[in-house]
Amino acid sequence: MRTNSKFMFVLSCVSLITLQVSVAQADTQCFDFDNLDPGAEYGLGDSTSGRHATINFVTMNPENPPINEGYARYSGTNLPQVGAPSLAIARLRVQIVPDKPVQSISLHYAENAGALNNQVWNLGTNGVLYRWTGQLSRFDDRSIGRNPANLVLVTVTSEPMNDGSDWIVGTLTMEAEQPPGPGGAGIHAISIGRSSQLVIDNVCITEKQYTG
Repeated sequence: MRTNSKFMFVLSCVSLITLQVSVAQADTQCFDFDNLDPGAEYGLGDSTSGRHATINFVTMNPENPPINEGYARYSGTNLPQVGAPSLAIARLRVQIVPDKPVQSISLHYAENAGALNNQVWNLGTNGVLYRWTGQLSRFDDRSIGRNPANLVLVTVTSEPMNDGSDWIVGTLTMEAEQPPGPGGAGIHAISIGRSSQLVIDNVCITEKQYTG
């Protein structure tokens, strides 16, 4: 049975920096899955809302959706190394849509590369979706997007777990190269999915606004 549980949002950082006549304000809100009930599961078309974002569960292949869609469910493991529980994902894409355009979105993840390293990935932002086989680290230090106004820089850290397994842990950060503002800049949404054995936790959304 699918459970629409509330995610816990934490206000983690507020900074005010004065530069001549301009003020840059940055707010970061983070949520993890500590309040996700054991047994909670989401499927294709489900969504849940929080204070600062909507989380949708969508297909990995919009052009040719598979017959058997995947799931996103409660995981009692600490694979992303930031505390249990976390969210396990297979054959489904998790889409994070902030309430308004933001500067960056980051998360912790764990992926099982396996002996063949042949899992299929989805990574998307601002209406652009990428699909490839291999590891998430392939997209480290890449700018993605349709035009210079909404390019997003992807930064991926990754390292193998020290337990002899095929699990890799790290962080994903997607940061707008232009701050949110007129002209469609900023991040309007991101999505991430994998054919199997992907676990995520500690999603952080950073807003930046410039006035002066």
